[in-house]
Order: sequence, then C-alpha cells, then structure tokens
Amino acid sequence: MGPQIRRIGRTGAKRRDKGNDDRKIGTYSASQAPANFEVEMKEHQVTSSQLRLATEEAERAGAAKSDFLAKMSHELRTPLNAVIGYSEILLEDAADEEDAASISDLRKIHSAGHYLLKLVNEVLDLSKIEAGKMEVYNELTDCDRLVAPTVAGFKDQALRNGNILIYTGGNLGKIYSDVVKLQQILGQLIDNAVKFTRNGTISVKSARVSGPRGDEIVFSVRDSGDGIAKQRFATLFEQFNIADDTSSSKYSGTGLGLALCKKLCELLQGEISVESEINVGTSFTVRLPANVGDKAMEGDGDAVFAALAEAETFSMSLRGIIPGADKLGDAAAVAGATAHA
Repeated sequence: MGPQIRRIGRTGAKRRDKGNDDRKIGTYSASQAPANFEVEMKEHQVTSSQLRLATEEAERAGAAKSDFLAKMSHELRTPLNAVIGYSEILLEDAADEEDAASISDLRKIHSAGHYLLKLVNEVLDLSKIEAGKMEVYNELTDCDRLVAPTVAGFKDQALRNGNILIYTGGNLGKIYSDVVKLQQILGQLIDNAVKFTRNGTISVKSARVSGPRGDEIVFSVRDSGDGIAKQRFATLFEQFNIADDTSSSKYSGTGLGLALCKKLCELLQGEISVESEINVGTSFTVRLPANVGDKAMEGDGDAVFAALAEAETFSMSLRGIIPGADKLGDAAAVAGATAHA
C-alpha cells in the first residue's frame, strides 16, 4: 500500500505541475506573462506620453486663440470708437442744420458702430475669461443707485419696439462687488428682453434676500416675448448658441450675450437661471452675493448708505418709460399707458 500511495502522490503532483504549465494569465501563459506585461506597460507609457503631449498642444492652441482674439478685439475697438465719435459730431451738426435726411443716415452709422463695439467687447471679455486673465475689481457701492440708471438706459430702446419697461426693487443697500460686471450682466439681460419682445412688457425686479452664504442680491428680467423651448435650456448659455434657429436672422445676434452673462456670474460667485414658456415669455434670474470675496462689509459710510436706502420700497421715476406716471407703483398710470399702447 505504501508504494502505491507514493506513486499516486507523484502522479498527482505531475498532474498539478502540468496544470500549472497550461494555466493562462490574460492572453498569455504563465511562462510568457513577465515579458508580455513589460511590452504592454511600455505601450501604455508611450500612449500616456502621447496623450499628455496632445493635451499640452491643445492648451497652447487655446491660449494662442484667446490671445489673438484679445489683441484683435483691442485693435478693432480703436477705429470703432472713432466711427462712433465722428458720427455723434456729425449728428449734432445735422441737427443744428435740421437736415433730416442726414440725421437718419448718421443714426444708422452710429447704431451700427455701437453694435459692432458691443460685439467686439463681448469677444474680448470671453477670450479674457477663457485665458484666465479677467480680473474682478470689487468696490463698496450703493446697489439702488447702480441698478436704476442701468434700467433707465434702455427706456428709448424699449419704446422703439413698442414695449413698456417697468422696474421695481426693494431696499438693496450696499454691496461689495465688481460694479462694471454687475451692470454688464443686468444690461445684457435687459437688452435681450427688449430685443426679443415686440409691443409687450419687460419687467425688471430686484431684491436683497438672505441666502445660505449670507445676503444675496437677486435680479429678475421677465419679458412677454416668444419664449424659449425647454429642450434648448441645456445649451442656452453656450457660446454662439441661439435660442431659436430663426432668432439670429429675425432679431440679429451672435449667441455670445448669455454665455458671457453666465461666466461673469461665476466670476462674481453667483448663478443665473432661466424659466420660459412658449408664447408667454421668458424670465432670467441672477443671484449674486452682496459681499464678493473675503472683505467684510465694514466702513464709515453706514449712515450715508442708510439714508440713501431709507425707503421701504424703492421706486424709480419712469421719466418717459410710461408717460404720466410719477412712480412705478402708480398702477393707474401703468394701466392707462398699456391701454394707450
């Protein structure tokens, strides 16, 4: 029995050894694995190196593109400012001479110059943001005095399209933020609302609310235009995206405004959202922290700011936005102007 047991053990061992010889690791046998793993590792290293080089090349190309756009935009602004300036001088001369025909032509030149300048500025700002060179200059300011003039600046444009422009706001108080960028965001949203609305109403509202990060300034711009389909919301804030395929030809536009608004909101640590319904209208809402950055809202001007914002509800004189109304709260005047329109 003893020799038989030893013989069986040796046979079993041989079978096990044979099984080990035939065992596969991946697509290779155990005897081939070390050499082939080394080959695969070298191939992966080569691929990784190629991907890294391609990424660096793409980043360099993106930086070169942004730098080119920034330089070209700067060079374009100089002659455009000259066109706008000279057209203003000629408009004044034509007005003095009561030359109606020249006034009409010069206004077209002046308007086209401003449109091109706005487009160039948008391209320049976007290229700066993409290149990481857009700086934020925060300052302490009274928000009520900032917002009201921005809205009032669109009253003539709104009236030309047969629109009623209404602004209501609360006691916004003081903020520490980039004033220029805040005006740029609000102005772009109002400009869009006025442009895409005919014989309707544009309502601009503002309020100071308490949020998870502290006090926030909330702006909303609502229009009664054509509206935007919900399936377009996902790409609405992308560059060169037009809300409607017919919008670019019908109203003119490049699709840069909303993309810039979103990026500026992010720079100011805020956010922007949209709600819309076809044939009803669109509403954009911007939420920005009242205190951008780490600087505390302290200063010697507390009493001054308190006096500036002493009213419970801030109302802006319409000054021609709705003729006959002294305040936005004058519901009768608003209703009368709407009926007259």
